[in-house]
Amino acid sequence: MSLFQLYPVRLVSDEDVFLEGGGIRGAGGIYLPINKQTLIRIDSLQPEWTEDGRIASIGKPRLIAHEVTHQIQHELIGKLPIWLLEGMAVYLLTDYFTASESAYSPRLRNFL
Repeated sequence: MSLFQLYPVRLVSDEDVFLEGGGIRGAGGIYLPINKQTLIRIDSLQPEWTEDGRIASIGKPRLIAHEVTHQIQHELIGKLPIWLLEGMAVYLLTDYFTASESAYSPRLRNFL
């Protein structure tokens, strides 16, 4: 089983679809423990598009990694205070990203 099968991420087209799926207004992504799925608005990733409408690159890959971190936390640890969950998700990514980096680092790419 691949990492993508274990931790599914559903990309949605806009905020209305995001809200209908259980998202929070103004957020770019959310982990939904009830169905063990991450929901992310495509526009929040700041994608670059190809001429035929495919995503060529993602400007904010940290968002995906941040939300998948919440999936892993829920699976391994369970329920914790929100401040601790968010703090852990932010802290864990600082080792893998730099402020100017717009793609996954080699360490994270190898992990995934």
